[in-house]
Amino acid sequence: MRTDRGDLPVKSPSSTSPGPPKNTDAFPALASAASHQPQRNRKGEKNWNPVRSLCQCLPLLIKGEVAVRAPHASQVSLSTPVARRAVRGGQRARTATVPYGRERGRRKREEERAGCEMAATGLGVKAAPFTYAAHALAAAAAVLVLVWCVHFRGGLALEAQNKNLIFNVHPVLMLIGYIILGSEAIMIYKVFPKLNHDTAKLTHLILHAIATVLGAFGIYCAFKFHNDSGIANLYSLHSWLGIGTISLYGIQWVFGFVTFFFPGAAPSVRRSALPWHALFGLFVYVLALATAELGFLEKLTFLESGGLDKYGAEAFLVNFTALVVVLFGASVVVAAVAPVHDEAPQGYESIPVS
Repeated sequence: MRTDRGDLPVKSPSSTSPGPPKNTDAFPALASAASHQPQRNRKGEKNWNPVRSLCQCLPLLIKGEVAVRAPHASQVSLSTPVARRAVRGGQRARTATVPYGRERGRRKREEERAGCEMAATGLGVKAAPFTYAAHALAAAAAVLVLVWCVHFRGGLALEAQNKNLIFNVHPVLMLIGYIILGSEAIMIYKVFPKLNHDTAKLTHLILHAIATVLGAFGIYCAFKFHNDSGIANLYSLHSWLGIGTISLYGIQWVFGFVTFFFPGAAPSVRRSALPWHALFGLFVYVLALATAELGFLEKLTFLESGGLDKYGAEAFLVNFTALVVVLFGASVVVAAVAPVHDEAPQGYESIPVS
């Protein structure tokens, strides 16, 4: 026996190789693909060559015509790195039994189904408490803005000698008719989770339509007040955001009507558009809240510049109304993204495949 180092004999490969595997047909699905005769050792038993077997089955794996079942560890000699890598490769090749396109389509459908509920699951809260809070805050905000415009500002009118009465219609309609009704449209799926989906969708559509009309009329009242009083239009950030918000609101409504109501897009298009419709709707809603806050700030600044007491009752009322609107909007947003139930979120449900 030859030695490369004086004290360390090097054994021949035949003396170190373990016995053949008990189950020699480790790749039964490749039996028809193997055209060569298996090699035999001195005792006439079959020797399994994992590298050669994998090389022979590679074209069939690419075509999807064969599924590879990796041998058990007790069936194969793992004394060499090549054999270990071959066994690991066979285990990874088990995923080839499912066609890639079909598996990818299934994962995509699951992702679409959970698209609108992903953020809700991460919150770990239910929608019901926030819908209750939103309705309480909405009632408080409506009362406060009416007290401000009627009691402190003199009332409401569409035609009057006192042009301020015409302007008073603007904050009332924008808050009650535009923001609060729009909020109810957003929360309709969470307030009535057991309501028929088509009925909820129709109610959602109608409430948003009413909110859009009242919001547009509220903006008209602001323009009328400016024109009758000789005040320039569209000079402030509040007016810019107001025009942009009502325009986006109308575009969102038209898109939702055409895509989800009449004539209605294909199911695949509706499934893809639904998460974006919900996300863009919340964006426009938050933009409307920000515009309302700028409106309160702008009007109060003008009043204080005209001599209104900065620490008077009306100033505190306006600031407190704006604060209630912020809390109200936050409750609506959380209610919109939170699930009705922990285990089975409802609301913006995925569109079934037809």
